[in-house]
Amino acid sequence: MSIKKKHEKLLDYLTIAKAADGDAIAMEAVMRHYRPYMRTLAKREPDEHGRAHVDEDMMRRLEAKLAAKVLLFRTD
Repeated sequence: MSIKKKHEKLLDYLTIAKAADGDAIAMEAVMRHYRPYMRTLAKREPDEHGRAHVDEDMMRRLEAKLAAKVLLFRTD
């Protein structure tokens, strides 16, 4: 993976700092950035039809934990 592609996947400091200060739009950007990863973590084993599904309760818990950690982010 090239350095440029690796950096394109990172959130910028300003977005994280704004989210930590309570900016709802920035917090949504953080959530949007991590949602694919959280969805992967929340996937459950395939059902009898072979379809994997996302455990919505787990998604909400992961989102809450991420939001709590972002709000603890120190910007000083």
